[in-house]
Amino acid sequence: MARLEKSFFAAKRELEQIQRECAELELLLKGLSEKYEGAMSEKRKLSEEAEIMQRRLAAADKLIGGLGSEQARWSVELADLRESRVRLLGDCLLGSAFLSYASAFNFDFRSRLLADSWLPDLQARKLPVSDPFSLQSLLTDEVEISQWGSEGLPPDELSIQNGILTTQVGSPARNAG
Repeated sequence: MARLEKSFFAAKRELEQIQRECAELELLLKGLSEKYEGAMSEKRKLSEEAEIMQRRLAAADKLIGGLGSEQARWSVELADLRESRVRLLGDCLLGSAFLSYASAFNFDFRSRLLADSWLPDLQARKLPVSDPFSLQSLLTDEVEISQWGSEGLPPDELSIQNGILTTQVGSPARNAG
């Protein structure tokens, strides 16, 4: 009986040792499982971010490609703007002379004033002026002309000049801008 008791207590101690080791292993396994889940979650998150970044990169490439093709057009527009800036003084002189002095006259006399008197005078004084000079492009735009057309104004040059004179001369709000 003593031998069986001794054997029993030894088996009991061994069982307790094995249970402690199992508990430690289960605790270790639980920690490793949590680490694994965390790593997998991080992997999924990074994969999603990589996918988003890939889409953004593709969109940025498209944008850069589109802007690259616009560079030529912008260069041409910049050159045109620089040239028009030089001609702005003469164009504004002709436009203001037209608005100030030509409104009372008929189309033929207005055209002669611009083409035969004022324009040659500015050219003789070496003031840069657009060639060809256009009141329409200086004093109005296509949207306004279309609006006038929708209101019944014919699209001929005389009617457009009259529209310019009507909207530009004596309009304090328009002249202040």
